[in-house]
Amino acid sequence: MAKNGVDVKVAGQGLSADQLGRMQRAIDERTANGTMDWSRMKDRTAQRRTWASNETNEWTTTTRRGRTAEMSESDAELSAEEMWDPQVARWRDPEGDYVLPRALRSLPQPWDEGDWGRIGGLPRTDERVAEARQVVTELLEDLELAPDVPQPPSPGLLWHVWEEFHQAVGERMPRTSQVTWAGVDELVREWRGRERLYPLQRHVVDHVEAAMFAMIPRLRDDIADSVFRWLALDSAPGRFADWAVNAAERCVIEDIGADSAIELLGAMGSPEARAALDRLSVKPDGPASWDNAEAAQGRLFDLETERPQ
Repeated sequence: MAKNGVDVKVAGQGLSADQLGRMQRAIDERTANGTMDWSRMKDRTAQRRTWASNETNEWTTTTRRGRTAEMSESDAELSAEEMWDPQVARWRDPEGDYVLPRALRSLPQPWDEGDWGRIGGLPRTDERVAEARQVVTELLEDLELAPDVPQPPSPGLLWHVWEEFHQAVGERMPRTSQVTWAGVDELVREWRGRERLYPLQRHVVDHVEAAMFAMIPRLRDDIADSVFRWLALDSAPGRFADWAVNAAERCVIEDIGADSAIELLGAMGSPEARAALDRLSVKPDGPASWDNAEAAQGRLFDLETERPQ
């Protein structure tokens, strides 16, 4: 917490005591109104963005940085984000009114709708495993799935509002092939018709192309996460090592489905998987991000403590 007016950093963002106070007041307001989702404010593992829950067949999101959008319209500190022009023009797909790239639209069911209730129950037959392997390969190889998304100005509260809009898109159009500009525009009209629309929510509907552009890498992350979680459920995940070690290591480096990929590497238990964790754990100047390197170090530590004495 900020004390005596001293700036602090929250998830890498520099925030003053005044900013933190305003954020806390916004959280208090949402709590009083019953609109604060505390399931989004848990530990690092729970903060991973999930595309679906066990209870619902919808895209759900968790905030990675504890961001909140419901700030006062008079909050001058947010003016940079409110006035920011991401300069993302609407793109058109030659195959129709689709928003998402073909690689996402053509995913086999249930990977195309992220229903973890269905995915978790899939049998890990040779056919299904081959299908999952192909899904991960597409996620890694298709460059359209890794666009250069414009970064909102500090403090980055727009990320949270984008994710809120993504959730609404998923509820309306649950399969990736169903996401169209016509559907997005209808949702924009509904948001504009709300009795109260916060400044950053207005920014989303005014620049909806930027929000949908950011949805592409988010779905890539979520789908990869589901694949590795599903593989790790197997009673003998080491049998996937001949291909899954390399795929998981690459995904950690690319930072897609990284937490679940690291867990799978630990669960496989093969020398190749352990060597991959060793490589990923190097910091600084290693192949993975700082956070992912720390997660790999943590998994290595767990493996050491789990080893029979």
